Amino acid sequence: MVDVSTFGRTGSNARHKSEDVAQNFESFVHDCEDGMCTYDGGVVKVDDVLRFITGCSSVPPGGFDARFSIGFTEERKYPTVSTCTFEVVLPLHLKNYNTFKDIMIESIVSGPGFGSNLTS
Repeated sequence: MVDVSTFGRTGSNARHKSEDVAQNFESFVHDCEDGMCTYDGGVVKVDDVLRFITGCSSVPPGGFDARFSIGFTEERKYPTVSTCTFEVVLPLHLKNYNTFKDIMIESIVSGPGFGSNLTS
């Protein structure tokens, strides 16, 4: 359901970083399911992550036409998304999970998109 693009050659530092960051994303989604992604004003839930990536807070009855993809960059501090192609581009410097989680929560809360607001 999710395509993860690799970054760097097998065995390279860049490849290890991309694998670590991809694992952080998976852990983040699980933490959102478990209600463990809190911030000052509430909790980031899985539907908030879905809205961040797709612009939709729930899966449409017919499902999505495209698969989700995860890419990586060395050039940005924050994750970027394309809601048209369901692509998340994650910064490679986010190897530490706690930092990753904080940046993801900040990104989702400060940019939920399409005029929607997060609820606590």
